[in-house]
Amino acid sequence: MPVPSVRHPRGGEVGLVRRNRTKPLIAAVEVLCGRRRHGAGPLCATSWSASRAAQFGLPEVKRGLIPTTGGTFRSVRHLPPNGPAKMLLHRQFLSAERAERLGFVNRITEPGDARAGAIALAEQVCTNAPRAVQAALASAGTKW
Repeated sequence: MPVPSVRHPRGGEVGLVRRNRTKPLIAAVEVLCGRRRHGAGPLCATSWSASRAAQFGLPEVKRGLIPTTGGTFRSVRHLPPNGPAKMLLHRQFLSAERAERLGFVNRITEPGDARAGAIALAEQVCTNAPRAVQAALASAGTKW
């Protein structure tokens, strides 16, 4: 039986994953990033702020699910080769400190301050010319 086609506006069936954005998206992670309901959304971010208590993972395989909302290919883009393998196949979570060392997280904060860290990152971006920021995102040619 064929699956009926459903039209999803703007970002497709998974929202931010396929949306062509002209503005940076900055994510704040306090504790766990890796549950199915928000696994790919934060991976679409252009910058990250994470508390020291934050962990990043892709646990779908342990639960018998196939990670299809972008977490798989985005983690391969953002991390060295062994990072996604540990997250996908071994169900190992990355700590915020390890994610920062790998270049995945831009700013580490104390627990409870990830949002403030994300706002500080946004304020840094806002000091730049808006059209230059848009052009830089477009020239990068990457969908975060």
